[in-house]
Amino acid sequence: IENDDDILWKPDIREPTEEVANRGKKFIN
Repeated sequence: IENDDDILWKPDIREPTEEVANRGKKFIN
């Protein structure tokens, strides 16, 4: 299961943390 989580996170690492956080806020709101 941990390996699957790592795979999902790899694409996000390419993007700045701020952009990822902003996306999360948009999805939540």
